[in-house]
Amino acid sequence: LIDVKNSDGCFDSGSLLAVMSQLPRARKIWVGFSGGLDSTALLLALHQAGNALAAPVHAIHFHHGLNTGADSWLDHCSKFCIERKIPFVGQYLEIQASGGASTEESSRNARYQAVAELLGCDEIYLTAHHADDQAETLFLNLMRGSGIEGLAGIPPLRKLGCGQVARPLLQWGRADLEAYLQRQGVNWMEDPSNRDLSFDRNYLRNQLFPMLDSRWPGVVKRLTRSARIARLSSEALAEFVNSHSGKLLANKHKMALAPLLELEQPMQALVVRQWLRGQEIPVLSEVRIHEFLDQLAGAKRNSQAEVRWSRWHLKLYRDFIWLQNLSSLTDCRAQTGDNGMDLALRGGL
Repeated sequence: LIDVKNSDGCFDSGSLLAVMSQLPRARKIWVGFSGGLDSTALLLALHQAGNALAAPVHAIHFHHGLNTGADSWLDHCSKFCIERKIPFVGQYLEIQASGGASTEESSRNARYQAVAELLGCDEIYLTAHHADDQAETLFLNLMRGSGIEGLAGIPPLRKLGCGQVARPLLQWGRADLEAYLQRQGVNWMEDPSNRDLSFDRNYLRNQLFPMLDSRWPGVVKRLTRSARIARLSSEALAEFVNSHSGKLLANKHKMALAPLLELEQPMQALVVRQWLRGQEIPVLSEVRIHEFLDQLAGAKRNSQAEVRWSRWHLKLYRDFIWLQNLSSLTDCRAQTGDNGMDLALRGGL
């Protein structure tokens, strides 16, 4: 667990290096570079660190094609990297909403699917999530009625594909990053959608948090501290569940029903949640987990007990609970079957 205590120190390449030294050693560092304030500060500080880093830095920009200015963002990012001789990749994404997911969620899913395919073993992908993002995530999860995993907010480090994803800026706020770029005399792109208050995060950032901060100064630091404490508790609980769940968590596609039902229901819920959490699957609410467990407890063989959320599906079939990524069903091209042929499947199928 990376130490992400909130700091009053200013952000610069030296302070970032101290956090980078806590990350697993990587043979290549990828930086998600949108061209906005946050990712510009991250990429520039890494570039200034130069040879002090243990691995070369590459920038990647994902072109979602969701607004008319997307081409200009790609051009800006390319020029920024060319001027500094930073290896750069621009990748176009095709966004397809599925399972009732919002455009924002579908974009995020497509982006991380692309990152999972990009990362080689012992490579790491850095995102520019910072303390304000952490506070917003905790608050939104609180409004959704999330459990301790949701209140733990954005994880500082997690596995993805055969590599890892890290968020090294969680101890600094947006103001720290802006002050750094101003000292460097470096400009960044501003996304006009950040002013759209129909988005929950924009409403929090521009309306609610300023009011809360006037009543309880330092609200972002308070919330990020709570997220850090919740993550410590969440990690300890995960270790406990792993040590008491036997082989239930061994297979990422299915879980045997009988040994799960031998546990007390509170422990059943913890095991199911840990199974999903270990695969970086969006949190399933407490209420829906218990509804599904109630179905399982009264289920007969070949029952139709199931639950769907986001793009995921849990279903009982022949004494096993099966986990299915619904969006992956659209990833396979049509093929004509021949005896003994190999089928080229995607999406973890």
